[in-house]
Amino acid sequence: MSADNWDICPKCVANAVEELEARKAKVQEAYGKVSIEEFEAMRADTPETVDPEDFRTFREDYEFWGARDGVVHASYKGHCKECGTDLGFKSDHPIDLG
Repeated sequence: MSADNWDICPKCVANAVEELEARKAKVQEAYGKVSIEEFEAMRADTPETVDPEDFRTFREDYEFWGARDGVVHASYKGHCKECGTDLGFKSDHPIDLG
């Protein structure tokens, strides 16, 4: 059996949260230093949260096979098209015939 999937990239989400927190800090830092209109515009342009669904950029490919031969093989590869996060591994698991 094999499959592919576009999942949420955890690194992209973490980066976006960090960037949003920095942006929110800049808005708060501007309080009292800019006009109220400018401050309100900055607040209006700053989202409250990060939506992880915006980061469905992590392509996963995985495969399982081999039960009839007594050893199940698993293969996984994942790669983010935005940030380049990459992961891959293979694993073999003998079936206990005892």
